[in-house]
Amino acid sequence: MTAVAQKRQQGRTENRGGFRPLPFGWIGVLFRLIASIRFPWLLFNVVFLMITILKVAILLQIGDSRYAARLASYDKSDVTTQIGVVVMRPDSLTLKLRDAVRPILEDRGLIRKRATILRLRPP
Repeated sequence: MTAVAQKRQQGRTENRGGFRPLPFGWIGVLFRLIASIRFPWLLFNVVFLMITILKVAILLQIGDSRYAARLASYDKSDVTTQIGVVVMRPDSLTLKLRDAVRPILEDRGLIRKRATILRLRPP
């Protein structure tokens, strides 16, 4: 074996191919447990984006006052409906996207044309 190959072999055995050795004991168990949990970030981000786009579309179609009145009509309902109201409440990102998209859609005349398609019935 050449000197370079011996140094490579020695480096592989010392640090396991460049990875830091894991601690032993309870800390190592906790570290391995946390590292093994996988969270579907892509799915989470896609769902978040779709809900935000839905909120922007509804705000553009029916307006702020009707949207707030519609959400307020669900005050005395069950827990799952209250969770839905919290999710559908307009946040700062939704309002900024609405303000950014509104001039584009007004210039093209798309807001007035589609305003009659999405009619929400009163509760």
